[in-house]
Amino acid sequence: MTNSQSILIVDDSAIIQQTTKLILLKAKFEAQRIYCASNAQDAVKLCQRNLFDIIFIDFNLGLGSTGLQLLERLHFNKLITHNPLIFIVTADDSGSILMGFSEYQPTDYLIKPFRLETLTARINYHLNKRIFDDAVFNTYHSKGWDGVQRFLENHSYCDKYWSGVTTLAKRLLINNAIDKYDDIEMMLEDILQQNEYVPAQLLLAQLLLTQNKFEQLTPLLTSINSSSSKQHLSLLDLKAKSAIKQNRISMGYEFLVSST
Repeated sequence: MTNSQSILIVDDSAIIQQTTKLILLKAKFEAQRIYCASNAQDAVKLCQRNLFDIIFIDFNLGLGSTGLQLLERLHFNKLITHNPLIFIVTADDSGSILMGFSEYQPTDYLIKPFRLETLTARINYHLNKRIFDDAVFNTYHSKGWDGVQRFLENHSYCDKYWSGVTTLAKRLLINNAIDKYDDIEMMLEDILQQNEYVPAQLLLAQLLLTQNKFEQLTPLLTSINSSSSKQHLSLLDLKAKSAIKQNRISMGYEFLVSST
């Protein structure tokens, strides 16, 4: 395990903060690189000043605030585009809780109480997953999309395949690889033919918006909206930008107000 990682623990309980920190110290992480926040506002401020490699977010942050709202805000403000490991910490492992976070692709979930062995195993697994994603990225640059498909052929129709391809598409889009837009669209549509994977849907919507392909974008946004039980910040932001680009200023303003 790489123990020089910069870590943020977000939990409204000082006891949980210290317990988690002690577990990390036992795992040989460096004390001076472990930060704690008791609420979403402090967490956002810390993320504005630091690039964290690993973030632990408690589901219930107290005072009516949730870890999902914080994760939404971090994505919306583009504070975690460097792709840190994000663990959602919760005492409730019900499907409704986990599905709420799925849109934002947290790395994993930790069910309280967790032990040193559990934590180190999960971190090791996901650091290896990052190596896998890097291999996908490097394969694309050396062998193209066909090469990636061959590389991933043993992972078809599973979460690892969807996550690997979506991560690749996201990295290309973030890097503003305009010459790769056709490939990005092909990758995401390949996933969506298999499953209505929300992260892939949102990324495809972002790509279509960038290209002003409104005839394809509008029904996609409607589809995402109908499949979700609530309006997410990313979806509202995409709707607002789409409306404004089409000179529907009043509608765009309404979406922007809803996202604040």
